[in-house]
Amino acid sequence: MVGIGLYGPLIGRLYQRFGARLVSFFGSLICIASLIATSKVSNLYVMFVTYGALFGFGSGCIFIVTYIAVPSYFTKWRSLSLGLIAMGPGGGLFIMSPIVQLLFENFGWRRTFLSMAGIDVLMCLLAFVYRPVVLDSEKEELKTNEQKEDKKFWDISLLKHKAFVLSSLAGVIFYLAHYIPPVHMVSLKQCYRHAGRAKGARCAAGSK
Repeated sequence: MVGIGLYGPLIGRLYQRFGARLVSFFGSLICIASLIATSKVSNLYVMFVTYGALFGFGSGCIFIVTYIAVPSYFTKWRSLSLGLIAMGPGGGLFIMSPIVQLLFENFGWRRTFLSMAGIDVLMCLLAFVYRPVVLDSEKEELKTNEQKEDKKFWDISLLKHKAFVLSSLAGVIFYLAHYIPPVHMVSLKQCYRHAGRAKGARCAAGSK
């Protein structure tokens, strides 16, 4: 999620230049390469780069492009399509978490990352499901407007809007703490399961 947040403006600009198919396809390739590289690392700091930075960028190319592109296919059902997209990450974690746990218990973490890379191959194929939604009569006009207005690749004029900046900062602060409770809940559950409720309480107190 941190990677998606950091790379969001860049991915949005890439989508504007190259379209949903290319950005999603190459994002999937980056995910596959980063997962394979992560399976080979022997240093935690290298994993921060291969899995945190590279996989974060690749998954952001898939996740953010979905939010941008899919609503353009709908008019009447646009709200429903966005709701289904928003449901995807939570539903995917609900399904994939037990699968990844089984892979980890039976094959170890290195082969688990390789298996995840194999699953991500499907994303390369699904990237071609995207199709252009701009009518042929509008393409030339769109290209002309882009050539006139988008001379710079990076435009920070949006930062002049105070409401946008404040809402973005609020989102950053929210997500800084959003995933802390679930992470610590897992460690506390392990503590209770192995040491019992009484010892688990002492373990929880010691973790503070």
